[in-house]
Amino acid sequence: MYNEEIIKKVQKLYKKYNNVAELSLINYEGLNYYIRLDYNKKTNLFYLRSINMNLVDKFNKSLINQEIISNQPVDYMCNILQRNEIKEYDKSIKDSNTDLVVFKAKLGDNIYNYRFNLFIPRKIGFLADVLYMFFANLPQRMYLLFDEMCASLTHNEIRYTYKKPFKFDLFKGDLTKIFNDKVIDEGTKYYEDHKVRFIEKINNSYYATVEDDKRNLFTVIIDDLKEDKTIRMGCNCTCEFFCKHMYATILSIRNREEFKYYKVRYIDEHAETMFEKLFTPNYYLCIGVDRDKLLLVYPNGKMDAVFILDHDGYPMFEVVEDDEDKTLTNYIKNLK
Repeated sequence: MYNEEIIKKVQKLYKKYNNVAELSLINYEGLNYYIRLDYNKKTNLFYLRSINMNLVDKFNKSLINQEIISNQPVDYMCNILQRNEIKEYDKSIKDSNTDLVVFKAKLGDNIYNYRFNLFIPRKIGFLADVLYMFFANLPQRMYLLFDEMCASLTHNEIRYTYKKPFKFDLFKGDLTKIFNDKVIDEGTKYYEDHKVRFIEKINNSYYATVEDDKRNLFTVIIDDLKEDKTIRMGCNCTCEFFCKHMYATILSIRNREEFKYYKVRYIDEHAETMFEKLFTPNYYLCIGVDRDKLLLVYPNGKMDAVFILDHDGYPMFEVVEDDEDKTLTNYIKNLK
């Protein structure tokens, strides 16, 4: 956890040095880091000090990492800051403590203060060259975070945001900000061609089964986390970006459509104790049958075909929720 008391103690410990810059990573990918660049007039050396607060409950000087930095990269960093007119930038989500980056520097009479969430905004893209000096002297695994931080500058945001929670109004948000034009066109056609075969809200998640042009079926899950309009989306197709199946699903959600799944429960005749009965799943989502098998959708979106009857010809599943015509119930009854 990000601990301001620890930060104050680190600052007090090195107050005799001339602090040049400070970098704080606050719950960035679950990591909390405090990094500072100090100058020692006596030795004419720069020191880069860092502390991983995820490993610290109480202040411990021995957990502070220290590296001596040559003057050349520090001069390069200072020149970049001094050449840019933007000395303050705050693009962080108000009161957010997630994926927050805070950078402060003091060069003579000039004070620089930048705050942002997750990605370096393009308006202050020069900050990437500044932060590179920090991350180049930190453990190698930290450089992966720097690569993610620069995603907006390399147009790779989707690579990092896919399947991660992000703030978005599911009903009113601008879809062009998270879907590209090709996906929007294809997803719209899927929706208009009624490719969204099933869609249902279960607890705080929307489950949808979407068919493609080759009659393949994919599961889309959209978690509505209810925290400041935060959602998480996933699809079990091969795309590693927000896909057309997701787009078609959102159109169905926005039009308040609902095509309920069949629901079945596994009949466990051997579950004799209350404990066994309690921990038997209440039901599985079902999208239909394939001859002698049920087509089930598991909570993680995976689909599977399982036999309806056991070796003696008795049903292993009972129908919990059917359509008005009792289609699934009658199918199982006739199959028996």
